[in-house]
Amino acid sequence: HEFNKSCYTMLGYTAAEYANLQLSDILVEEIIVNQDNYAAILAGETKMLYRHLMRKDGSLIEAEVTVKMMADGKVIAFARDVTERKKAEEELFYSNLRLERAEEQSNIGSWQRDLASDKRYWSKNMFRLFGFEPADNPPTLEAYLESIHPDDRQNIRNSLLKISQGYEIPDYEFRTNPGGGPMRNLFAT
Repeated sequence: HEFNKSCYTMLGYTAAEYANLQLSDILVEEIIVNQDNYAAILAGETKMLYRHLMRKDGSLIEAEVTVKMMADGKVIAFARDVTERKKAEEELFYSNLRLERAEEQSNIGSWQRDLASDKRYWSKNMFRLFGFEPADNPPTLEAYLESIHPDDRQNIRNSLLKISQGYEIPDYEFRTNPGGGPMRNLFAT
């Protein structure tokens, strides 16, 4: 097998040591984990796989491996150490989970809107506070306003207009529409 310096140094070997290794020496799992991926590679498709690789010192790294079988039957693979990225993704996942639980237990919600792109985000509990099922996209402005008590809608419209014009608005209280579920008194800050 052929290899480059990045590969053997990523795993802590010298070139001579690495040349004597078999794939099974560095792969933690079976060589073929997924038969469908294996068949796709044999058919000439490029596949990206995530594999655990063992370094010379016995520590494990998570690798993103791109694999393709060439026309001459040789398999080419590129591996990138994504251990730190995977750790960061896991930390972010658990941080978001803790935030969701804190919002739910505190009976608060959060939202964000990019005024330039109009991209909006609502936390899961923000949906619940307004009587919506959590979804990927926040409700339309019309649906949001419909969820506000009719007597409070104009104040909300005025506040949204001021926010879009760059004004900072004071904290305010409003009610949800009793027609969409139980009426709640909410405090916006």
